[in-house]
Amino acid sequence: MRTDLPVTQREFPIPDDLTTMSITDTDSRIVYINKVFAEISGYSHDELVGQMHNVVRHPDMPAEIFADMWGTLRGGHLWSGIIKNRRKDGDHYWVRVIATPITRGGKLVGYMSVRTKPAPEEIAAADRFYQRIREGTVRDLAFDRGVIVRTGLFGWTSLFKRLSVRGSVRIASAGAAAVPLCGAVAAGVGGLPLAVVATGIGLGAVLGSLVLETRIARPLARLLAQAQTVASGQAGRDINLDRVDEIGMLKRAINQSGLNLLALLGDVTTLEQTTGLLESVASDGHRVVPAGQFAQSATHAALHGTELADTEIGRIVQAIKRMEHDLKVEKLTGVHNRTFLAEHFRVLQQKVLALPARERPVHALVFIDLDRFKFINDVLGHDAGDEVLVSIGARLRSTVRMTDVVARYGGDEFCVLLDNVGVASNVSVVAEKIRLALEQPIELAEGPVQVGASIGWAVFPDDGDDLDMLVKRADLRMLEVKRSRKAELRLDAIGSPKDEPELYGPAWTAALSAMTVALQPYLGSVVDVFFERLIQLAGSESVIATLSEPERQHLRTQVVQHLLVLTSPDLTAERHHAAALRVGRIHSIVGVGREDLVYSQSMLHAAVRRYLNESVHAKAFSVMTRRLIQELAWQAQAYQQMQTARHNVLMALTELVWTAKNYTDLINRITGTLAAHDEIAGCAFGRPNGRGVIRFESISGKKALTDALAHLERSDDAPVVGDDRSQGHGPTGRAWRSGNVEYCMNFATDPQMRQWESTALWGNFRSMAAIPLGQPGGAPTAILTLYSAFPGGYASVEQRAFIEQVQSKLVFALSRIESLEGRLRTVPFATRQRWAELLRSDALEMHYQPALDLATGTVQKVEALARLRDGERLLLPGVFFPALSTEDFFVLYTRGLAQALPQMNRWLRDDGVDVGVALNLPLHALGDARYFEATQHALQEYGCPARRLTLEILETEEAPGGVDVAGELAKFKALGVELAEDDLGSGHSSLRRLRELPFDHVKIDRKVVSLAGQDASDVLRLIYQLTRLGHSLGKRVVVEGVEDDALLDAVTVLGVDAVQGYAIARPMPAQQLVPWLRERHAAGAPAGGAQQQPGTLANLARLLLWEERLHLLFGDRYAYRKPAPVSVADLAGDSALRDFAFDHLLRELEATFPLAAGDRGVHRSLVTAAVSHGPGSDEYGRLRGQLVQAVSGADVA
Repeated sequence: MRTDLPVTQREFPIPDDLTTMSITDTDSRIVYINKVFAEISGYSHDELVGQMHNVVRHPDMPAEIFADMWGTLRGGHLWSGIIKNRRKDGDHYWVRVIATPITRGGKLVGYMSVRTKPAPEEIAAADRFYQRIREGTVRDLAFDRGVIVRTGLFGWTSLFKRLSVRGSVRIASAGAAAVPLCGAVAAGVGGLPLAVVATGIGLGAVLGSLVLETRIARPLARLLAQAQTVASGQAGRDINLDRVDEIGMLKRAINQSGLNLLALLGDVTTLEQTTGLLESVASDGHRVVPAGQFAQSATHAALHGTELADTEIGRIVQAIKRMEHDLKVEKLTGVHNRTFLAEHFRVLQQKVLALPARERPVHALVFIDLDRFKFINDVLGHDAGDEVLVSIGARLRSTVRMTDVVARYGGDEFCVLLDNVGVASNVSVVAEKIRLALEQPIELAEGPVQVGASIGWAVFPDDGDDLDMLVKRADLRMLEVKRSRKAELRLDAIGSPKDEPELYGPAWTAALSAMTVALQPYLGSVVDVFFERLIQLAGSESVIATLSEPERQHLRTQVVQHLLVLTSPDLTAERHHAAALRVGRIHSIVGVGREDLVYSQSMLHAAVRRYLNESVHAKAFSVMTRRLIQELAWQAQAYQQMQTARHNVLMALTELVWTAKNYTDLINRITGTLAAHDEIAGCAFGRPNGRGVIRFESISGKKALTDALAHLERSDDAPVVGDDRSQGHGPTGRAWRSGNVEYCMNFATDPQMRQWESTALWGNFRSMAAIPLGQPGGAPTAILTLYSAFPGGYASVEQRAFIEQVQSKLVFALSRIESLEGRLRTVPFATRQRWAELLRSDALEMHYQPALDLATGTVQKVEALARLRDGERLLLPGVFFPALSTEDFFVLYTRGLAQALPQMNRWLRDDGVDVGVALNLPLHALGDARYFEATQHALQEYGCPARRLTLEILETEEAPGGVDVAGELAKFKALGVELAEDDLGSGHSSLRRLRELPFDHVKIDRKVVSLAGQDASDVLRLIYQLTRLGHSLGKRVVVEGVEDDALLDAVTVLGVDAVQGYAIARPMPAQQLVPWLRERHAAGAPAGGAQQQPGTLANLARLLLWEERLHLLFGDRYAYRKPAPVSVADLAGDSALRDFAFDHLLRELEATFPLAAGDRGVHRSLVTAAVSHGPGSDEYGRLRGQLVQAVSGADVA
């Protein structure tokens, strides 16, 4: 159900005698409504018919109600209930619904629904109940066939709501027998007398039950079936009940209702036939009473004054007939559809497979694929294609027997199910007969065409016993036939290479020269007539109407030149072919439809005939006509080439959807791919900034266009997303607000584009399309604009279908990138260009952040971090990285190596400082061999020991597809460099990577160690476990983001190897590193933090280590559930425990306890709780909380 329709809180008043009616097909699409239904709903008849029935469903209605309704109807039962509906304007109204399944021949074909106005108390009760369902407060209640029933423990109380009459009779009979039997037992009757009494009571109950079932239950079941048949619009069969009691009279009433309906339908059918006869008589020109008027009068008398009832019932009849017909027949060709073929085969299958194998008749499925249909459809247009399909259907029906089933399988594929062919060898005879019939030319207005077909077949049941298998076998045989010959189109024997000598050359010189001379005085008039007719074509009208006067004159000149080329005696096949392809390309770009192309050639021919004597110039007209047809084929070839190019663009976009590494890479590749497409002069990708101004972030196309758009992006005329200024009235602003693709057909004539007309002239583009990109139902997040060098604005059906596919692919691409990178801020195109240039200049500066080795207290390595100087600003990576493309990142890496490695040599040579350098290596680099080659070259060029270079692999992106990550890293390891896993605990890092990849170091991400809003114990515990994990795998562990001395002390306690962060030093220029190192050495900075006494975090870290030892001692002991609580003193005095050195271990625990020596009571309590209750017990947790409070000096749990 749609959720974007208006909803108000107003209730729409409906009359008390309201009766609305609707009929839906089995897919719940409306096929009929009465007039009252449309009036009450606020929709028109045309707005409702063909729509899903839930168009009037109110969002307050629980889904459970409709699930019960559809389940009941599909089970063949009537359903009734109170429903809240929504009008078109959002108001609501309540109705009582009685819905009935419609069956024909035992097959469900649709549903009929009648609505009346419910009582106020019914509405109030339903509203309360539905609200409880929405709020989730309904317990042990459910809907069953429109009735509220209980479920669960008290479900038996609703038994009689669900139980059939027959079941009720049987239960009542059993209960009636049980009462006297229990009384007899209570009276002391036993033995044989009790058996006699029980037998008598039982027989009486059985006989009574049979009488009630025969007289009540079974007749009611038959009456219900008859009533449902009548309710679904059928008369049904008369039920013979020879009774005059209430059930008998009810039977008569239902029978009479069915007969009345049958008579009424018969009257309507007769009326329809009479109406058709009168209308056909009226066509002879005589003065007769209008058929409709006559029909009204006759029906008025027949129905005793029921005004226009015949019309309403007739519409119902026709709606049901349409549903039945549509279930069987394909609308265009008149042959059976695929659904009917499957159903017919299912019946045949059951019948054949039920017979013994030797007695089974031979049936066959013939599969037909039209060879040249696509070419005809493309060249001559869809109308011609439809005519061909209709002719093919008629030929197939006339070629096979009445007992065979002809069906359209889909597109240009047909199937024929042959009934009892005798022997399998006869199938090939029938197939050849079909092939010959389809080879015969089909007469079209454009000339005769020869279609032909490739045919395959499969025998049932020898080749398969189900339809899908038979189709596959027949399709395989058909493909073998198709490969053996190549289909060719013959359009009145014109268009093949052998015909070229008949269209060009000296044989036509005299005739064509005479025509050209005779045509000269009338060229202007011919073009006028041609344009008068051309503008009447729906597709061409929209393009021509937008042309400016200079553009119209230019077009007229082009038509004159084209006509003179067609009639030129000197025209050659090569020149004609090249010209036709060029014109066809322009037509496809402008948006002239293929059908209009066919009609335009016919119109040009007719315009020439209007001014020249066809008998005088018969020979010239003959060759001109055939040249026009030849040109039509060649222009269609240009159309097909353009369509193929569109397909290739879509394939390229599909590939980049999955392979784009980042946002900049994505938008640059999008604009580059689209701008390379022939019908797109250029394109731009943009997003609004904080002021609502669209900032183009990527522009691609010819230089004049990109320069014009770049200038526009920086000017006051840049498009905006708001509508309060004129800059928001163009396609870009409209597309952003509406969420729909918006077009400008011609900058020169569109009044809303005046302020951008000069930009369009500068950039040499004439029309455009603005494509909003955003999730379905959501607001756009970006805009893609396409610019064309021609008027038309991508107006053809093919172009708009192409744009829709581009839109859907790019929406997905943006969603994928945003899921990896998040929503990035808008960076204008000019800024992106400037930063890309700065990256390749001296503006790139590498700053260095020391990493402190905690064991030695020395700096053994620094990390090189990029900075970009833009004027007075020094840009951090978080600012300019999002604007970098994949190529930019490679440049950054190579230039980073070129700065860092020589600097490392200078520190050692000039200052005696031996420090290694770490440099970030993006994960996508493993799929680009240039990174390895650049690393190898730089190590050789600068003479650096490879072990002093560490490459940090970023975990913020996913691994490139199809790349052996471990193998590629092994290549770098073979150079001698060290590898570090950066940002462990974030992004795409995983334990599997940590285990499988050859890292020397792991760096715990700063987000993991951040204490903001986190429990300090949890953060320290995670750092400790990651450190243990890294050490167990033989890797050094570095913690990033250590911002203060307290955290530095804590990670030192936890055994981390090195730290990096503001607590040590901020990133600094190369020239500041040596003075900083000397100052630190002179100050005698300790390995850990600056605090002389352990702080809160350090104590918590020590407590964590102490608890780890405690868990090792008593964690498994508690698993054995030792029942008796003990104290530490007991443990110390237990000789058995002393044998296992527990006394020594307890003393070690006491020695490592993080509090002072006087606080041993807390220590003993914790150990006792761990031994008696387990380290995970509530008692241990309570005592630990007290200890944490004591350690931190705050109320921390």
